[in-house]
Amino acid sequence: MDTNQTNTTKREEIDLLFILRSLKQGIAGLFNGILRLIDFSVRNIVVLAAFVLVAAGIGLGISYKMRPYYKSELSISHNRLDNYYCAIMIENLNFMIDPGSDNEALAKTLHMDKKDAKEIRQLIYKPLNTNVAKQYSDSLKVLIPFKVEAEVYSNSVLPALQKGIMDYLESNEHAQRIKEIEMKSLEKIESKIQDEVKEIDSLKQIVNQSIVTRGTGNGVVYGEAVDPVPIYNRGMLSYERLIGINTRKIMNNSFEVMVGFNASYIVSHSRQWYILMGGLAGYLAGLLFLMRKKRIS
Repeated sequence: MDTNQTNTTKREEIDLLFILRSLKQGIAGLFNGILRLIDFSVRNIVVLAAFVLVAAGIGLGISYKMRPYYKSELSISHNRLDNYYCAIMIENLNFMIDPGSDNEALAKTLHMDKKDAKEIRQLIYKPLNTNVAKQYSDSLKVLIPFKVEAEVYSNSVLPALQKGIMDYLESNEHAQRIKEIEMKSLEKIESKIQDEVKEIDSLKQIVNQSIVTRGTGNGVVYGEAVDPVPIYNRGMLSYERLIGINTRKIMNNSFEVMVGFNASYIVSHSRQWYILMGGLAGYLAGLLFLMRKKRIS
């Protein structure tokens, strides 16, 4: 039993020594490889420097072409169009973005100044809550808030862009028809409630005139004809319903801004990054060129 344990311990020690020896050889090989690469680079410094300078210059040129842009989000709630169709409407706006035409179609659709529309890079529909969106992913008839992510070259265009997007969504013909139908229904209900309020006010006057006080003291004892309390309660209820209808008429938009475009953040690499990446690419290209040349010769 002791002999078996001893043999097992020795095998484990041998395996550990083998791992450590292999690791040491790997580190030594990596270090030697780096030294050989440095030595090779020093001996071919002129060629490699030429590649690095040319590639860094190309990177610098690209940095001037790649304009920095910003990202911001607009959160929208809605009550008439399904999210599926809202997504299509935003995608249609994004299809209108064409740098070659300075986004003229987008400017016309959003009623924006052409100079401002030119600064828009991309418009993306996004769910406000990813978990909720996944829960209703199989259904087209979903009315949950969503976001519009905007990528722009200038923050100054965000107010005009927000107004343009909201007007564009609100002007949807299908949503407008539903809105008009609901507005007419609200007006009919409002008219009916107003008539009811007038009748209750007339009834209040009659009741007030019919109240007869009896007895003495601080209290008032009504006559037995009519109890005015239910009438006053009914009048208050009708008035509250009238306020609710007026509120619904005012808040009858199909789309409402929850959180507007805020201070956006820049999404781009610095000029130094392009130069550095260009120089690194040039160095690697120079190494490949020299190794290929050495192999051929």
